[in-house]
Amino acid sequence: MRNWSVVIFSFLFFLQKEFPAKNIRAKIAQTTFEVSSRDERWKISYDLIGFGKNNQIIKPSSLIASAKGPNLSLKNTQLEIYYHNSTAGIRQDFIIYQKPIDQGDLQLYLNVETPFDLYVSDSKVVHSEKNKIMASYENLNVFDARGMKLDAKFVLANHQLKIEVKDQFAQYPIRIDPLTTTPSWVVKQNQANASFGYTVSYVGDVNGDGFGDVLIGAPYFDNGFTDEGRVFLYYGSVNGLQSTAAWSYSCGKVDCQLGYSIDGAGKINNDVYADIIIGATNYSNGQVEEGEAFIFYGASSGPQSPLVAVGGQASANLGKKVTSAGDVDGDGFDDIAIAAPMYDNGQTNEGRVYIYLGSSVGISITSSWQAEGNLASGQFGQGLAGDFDMNGDGFDDLVIGAPVYKITSNGDGAVFSFYGSAN
Repeated sequence: MRNWSVVIFSFLFFLQKEFPAKNIRAKIAQTTFEVSSRDERWKISYDLIGFGKNNQIIKPSSLIASAKGPNLSLKNTQLEIYYHNSTAGIRQDFIIYQKPIDQGDLQLYLNVETPFDLYVSDSKVVHSEKNKIMASYENLNVFDARGMKLDAKFVLANHQLKIEVKDQFAQYPIRIDPLTTTPSWVVKQNQANASFGYTVSYVGDVNGDGFGDVLIGAPYFDNGFTDEGRVFLYYGSVNGLQSTAAWSYSCGKVDCQLGYSIDGAGKINNDVYADIIIGATNYSNGQVEEGEAFIFYGASSGPQSPLVAVGGQASANLGKKVTSAGDVDGDGFDDIAIAAPMYDNGQTNEGRVYIYLGSSVGISITSSWQAEGNLASGQFGQGLAGDFDMNGDGFDDLVIGAPVYKITSNGDGAVFSFYGSAN
């Protein structure tokens, strides 16, 4: 349990607490809530000015502090500021006991001091340095005494932050509940227009060390060839994700866009290592932009040399969507699905989806099942999801989207589900 340490001198108080999992330190003094890095390289503060309506501000005074376990309360007859320390971050609630007399929305006012660029949306306040999120004030939720959720938003003007609450029909007291947090892990590649993070997937334990790993795609990464694309694998550890990629892979051709779609492939050959699948939607290998998909088996040394599935038709865009399909035939080996949404087979750009079955010796690059949209320009396969059993029969199923599919008019879209079976 995370406990607060509080020293109270009359109505003056000071609090400090570290959050190692979040690499931050919190301080509270009077009505000021300060968050800083553990090395105090930076600090951000929120100072509560007061609350009210129509700029008639009720200022907090004579707040009495009390602490119990991970909770701290600062309270008078009109207002309570409540803090809860958790692994998710520092939850700060404002409880307003009585409705202000004036008309209009309830407004809570805070002064913000930050060394970073400040970005504010209705639901989030972000402190950013060179496009890296340093801290955020988010997950804004407001409830009245009946548990009814109230509409609320953040508004920023001249470094004064307001939380505006629609309280016309609210029953007081109401609780205003945002969360202050910093990312546990941040990584970037610092290449312009690479789109690092365009795709992100949890891929399981690729190297068998007992920790799950994460794969990140940058489909426009240049590594000798323009827009060839690159993927980066980050291993998990007892301390979380490592800061440096343990493995990466590039296409080696212009405009492959490798990493446009990525996913964990489960355990195709049912060994102890998780496998991965990567799409290179614009790969040209005999046919322009036919697309390819790369399947890598996991191993203690990392992903092994890939098997490659090819589109076999110009502009088919095989690999634009890839996914683990789970075990569609119930043989104990995980399977994969790969989409070529611009495939033609009697209908232009109707789209096609392939399933490749796993086995004790791995996967064959010849598909075991395929389906088509059978409608021109339907783009069957632009949406693709698998690895779940929708009807509880023990076989995993597949869902396929065709967003341009015409039912009564162009662009209606359609979604198709296919149940797995032993055949």
